[in-house]
Amino acid sequence: MNRNLTVAEVAGRLAGDPSVTARVEQRIAASEMVATLIGLRVKRKKTQTEIARHMGCTPGRISKLEGGSDENLKWTDIVGYVEATGMTMSFLVDDPELPQADKIKHYVFQIDKLLKDLAKWALEVGETAIVEGVKTFNGDVLLNVSLRCDDNYNRLTPRIQIGVHRKSADLTEVSPTQARAAKEEPATV
Repeated sequence: MNRNLTVAEVAGRLAGDPSVTARVEQRIAASEMVATLIGLRVKRKKTQTEIARHMGCTPGRISKLEGGSDENLKWTDIVGYVEATGMTMSFLVDDPELPQADKIKHYVFQIDKLLKDLAKWALEVGETAIVEGVKTFNGDVLLNVSLRCDDNYNRLTPRIQIGVHRKSADLTEVSPTQARAAKEEPATV
């Protein structure tokens, strides 16, 4: 048996029915969503009764939703639940045909918008400590994005062998960036 099969694929093969795979995938996705919702509620220290009051339903309905047995669950129920925790919700429509580069650009622009919103808020508050904290945070974001990009760049950059001439040939593995830098620096003996 292929070791890379998902639980849903194994279930479908064992049942001899491809529709079982789809049903198991749906149940797994639903249970992950329910676990996320419960996690939000617990993190915000809200009770099922408080969530129900905000949503205009009974605590029993919230219990059913959290149990994954609410067959009448609607998108608006999920949004209402999230809002009842004091959070907002957004979702991403993903076009699988969209090039990865375009998706990444979208996220970069989204990060830029969020950082601008944060900077605007800090300036409106006007407290030096908050403005300085937001400036530091911007630097942290820049550093983390740069490090991740550098990791990916290095993962994609082929390694080359260059010879360092001494009494015996010493081969050292370096990246093309290191090789270019070595060419620009005068050799010392």
